[in-house]
Amino acid sequence: RRWVVTNAHVASHSKAIIQASTYGHEMEPAKQIYVDPYFDIAIIEIPKLKNVKDAPLDCANAPSTGVAVGAFGHPENYNYTGTKGIISGRTSDLGLFGDYLQTDAPINPGNSGGPLINMTTGKVIGMNTAGRDKAQNMNWAVPAEQICSVVKLLREGVDPTPPRFAFDFYKDNEKKNTLKVAKLTKYGHGFEIKRDDEIVAVAIGNARKPVANEAQLLNAVRGQVDATQLIVK
Repeated sequence: RRWVVTNAHVASHSKAIIQASTYGHEMEPAKQIYVDPYFDIAIIEIPKLKNVKDAPLDCANAPSTGVAVGAFGHPENYNYTGTKGIISGRTSDLGLFGDYLQTDAPINPGNSGGPLINMTTGKVIGMNTAGRDKAQNMNWAVPAEQICSVVKLLREGVDPTPPRFAFDFYKDNEKKNTLKVAKLTKYGHGFEIKRDDEIVAVAIGNARKPVANEAQLLNAVRGQVDATQLIVK
């Protein structure tokens, strides 16, 4: 399909003129296929893309702390370069919406949209997204499973836009990652949720997936709202 995954903040959240190239070639026109309204994910198409191979995505295995990784991209215009480090953890408390892998592999402006690769398996486990200027080696990547969900649905011709919920959650001041409903709203999907319900998992058919934060919840139900039940306590 000549699709390339990148960050929404790279491809522009609004309509934009986009160009892209592969190593040793000139810039070519590209176009937006999908830009996610919540997550920092975009899919672009490069119509003249030739002689490249798919980067294998690790859709099933969330990397554990300590896994050796390489971050590749074009930091500060040093094109096609890499840095290395480990997975430091995972967080949804970044100030940006989402659920992110934390790594100490240096990520700088120009790395955004590039792959974070498991150096043992060679598979892409995340997409380089952000770094913190005033901290030492604190950088973040969008996990591969979020990208995999979007790509799978697009391939099937399904709109992967996450749904709007008809409820809001309590603010998580103690960082305990709970999904406890604070209030109900008029618009969006309600799922028969009541105030003070705490969502713990998503059930689709015979599959049940635990969810710990709003980003995981939205990603789990995208493109499958009508078939989804929410498990609460």
